[in-house]
Amino acid sequence: MRFTSLLVAGMATLASCAPVALLDGPLSAVNAGNLPPVLQGLKDIATVGSNLADNVGTKHFSDADSHVILNASRDFVQLHQKLMNVMIGKAGLFSVVPEIGQPVTAALKDDQGAIETLAFALEDTADLVAADLRAEFASLDDSIATAVKAYEGLKLN
Repeated sequence: MRFTSLLVAGMATLASCAPVALLDGPLSAVNAGNLPPVLQGLKDIATVGSNLADNVGTKHFSDADSHVILNASRDFVQLHQKLMNVMIGKAGLFSVVPEIGQPVTAALKDDQGAIETLAFALEDTADLVAADLRAEFASLDDSIATAVKAYEGLKLN
């Protein structure tokens, strides 16, 4: 099992998120600016996460492999929490462009669903570290839920 592709997708999305500014809200309506690459990055993370979950299968990992999975999961969780923190911070930019909330919320929810699926698959097959994995991914789930809430609040009155 390789987390490299998941980490690469996460790093690319984090890099895409950094330059997002107020003007990107209206520009995203015509698929321009810095926001569309962020949305695509979240979709890429969801796709890669789903593919990893599918590849886990029902095989139980050895103790040594379980620790490798835990360490890779921790790296991913830390990276993704950084991404969510940036996303949460950027939500405040778009209070004047509330229509941005719906597409970002949808992408975040897809991301969250794929990550939850991956987390459950790993917990079921890496018995030795299942509790640690559960804690890591629960923390990330909280961060994603906070980001979803930040963008769900952006609505047209």
